[in-house]
Amino acid sequence: IKCGPNEHFTSRASPCPATCGSHFFGTPKKCFHLPSAEGCRCKRGFVLDSSNRCVPPKECECLNKLCLDRMPRKKCLKWRARGRCKRYPEVMARFCRLTCGHCETRCGENQFSDKLCKNILRQGKCSKPLYKAVCAATCGRNKCRCPNKRRIESKCSTRYKNRIIKSIRYLPGPHGKCIKSTVVRYEPCGACPSIAKTKLQPCNYCKGVRTGKRIVQYRETHGKHRCLRRVTRVSKKCPCPPSGQLKVVSSSKCVKHTELVRVTKVFKAAEKCTKCKRITRRQVVKKI
Repeated sequence: IKCGPNEHFTSRASPCPATCGSHFFGTPKKCFHLPSAEGCRCKRGFVLDSSNRCVPPKECECLNKLCLDRMPRKKCLKWRARGRCKRYPEVMARFCRLTCGHCETRCGENQFSDKLCKNILRQGKCSKPLYKAVCAATCGRNKCRCPNKRRIESKCSTRYKNRIIKSIRYLPGPHGKCIKSTVVRYEPCGACPSIAKTKLQPCNYCKGVRTGKRIVQYRETHGKHRCLRRVTRVSKKCPCPPSGQLKVVSSSKCVKHTELVRVTKVFKAAEKCTKCKRITRRQVVKKI
């Protein structure tokens, strides 16, 4: 017979092995009438969980929903001070759930049923830290301890170049409940250079219009401190009139002090609309 992790083979395996339920809650065993037989059993210091795996008691699945620390309080505080609660949230939520603020507990109330907590009291287990935490009312733990203040920072937004800062506090309230207070604010992060420029496309001489975009980028000075970019469409008239129309410009000037010449410039769009064709005519108006 091949045994799993944390197990060993024995010729007299108990029909009623130690389980998470019997270890923590004193769940009654109803199999003592069964005979012992050869098979696998958990090594010393391990118990069977609900998945029939041999695990240390602190890793039992039944503790997942309880608001408590599975590791010593001093160790959890030390890890939190080193920033592990933020760097490894999934792992720390399993071992230092209360210290890292991953749950809310009612101060001075039982997390187990009153019947189960009374049974724990009769068995003399109230002096153990685990039962003090989950049976606070029955085991006489009257001092409420709410989770410590937490600060949660989001990642820098790639779009708005800002991050969300949440400050969470827990204050003792009525009926033994910790009241959660959350303050949300924003702070800038990343570069947000000021931009104000216009990009124009080449003139469309058939329509007589040159289109483009006006780009403005800035950061909000209040509120969410977002880095915003506004893009608006702009248009300007081209030197040439639209296709089928002419633009005539006339002027007069004196040439060599002997002639008065009128210069007439005619602008019109070329056939492919990419150029402005200019025709210049000169006419002597008067000789001096």
